[in-house]
Amino acid sequence: MSAFNIVVVPEAETCLRCGSEITREVQFSYGDRRAHRYTVGEALRWGGNDLGLPARLVRVQGYPQVCPVCGLDPGTVYDIVIRDSVIASVALGTSTPYVDADEDFVVVER
Repeated sequence: MSAFNIVVVPEAETCLRCGSEITREVQFSYGDRRAHRYTVGEALRWGGNDLGLPARLVRVQGYPQVCPVCGLDPGTVYDIVIRDSVIASVALGTSTPYVDADEDFVVVER
């Protein structure tokens, strides 16, 4: 059983090393963690290997997969916003909201 899911970043990115235009995939741990692959606008699945509980607004920290062309690990994090169990956005982020959290997510509104 996997301990993460994947969300696809909606905008193409340019790899800093090889210059290739890539579609970035970001791993995150929230909801039913069975390597489900999501896009922005899709509802999370629940009822399996769950981490967290459905909530009105959640911010989740995501970790980018390496460049599929050259293997560069960008060494960054992404912010994933989930509203009513639907992925609302995924964007390059910071670790600031997660500093005091026990997990890589913060429930902003129940």
